[in-house]
Amino acid sequence: MTSGGGQVRQRPNGLWEGRYFAAGGRRHSIYGKTMREALEKMRTALTAADNGLRPIRDRGTVEAFLADWLESTAPTSDRERSSPTPRRVAST
Repeated sequence: MTSGGGQVRQRPNGLWEGRYFAAGGRRHSIYGKTMREALEKMRTALTAADNGLRPIRDRGTVEAFLADWLESTAPTSDRERSSPTPRRVAST
């Protein structure tokens, strides 16, 4: 669950920035050309955060995505398998 509704401010370059803190204490920023656009984007992001969805990073690498996915989503088990698990494939 997010802590608070966030805030919106106008940056010196004219863009509007919405900031909010998601679960885990990470701060996220949303940008828009108008205050209304920034508010709508932030409202959408807050709703997604409350539903457990993570924000999409625009400039991520495949390696960073895979590491994040392995940490948060990939199944973990100590049992031996005859077929490779995603964690074992990614570590090779």
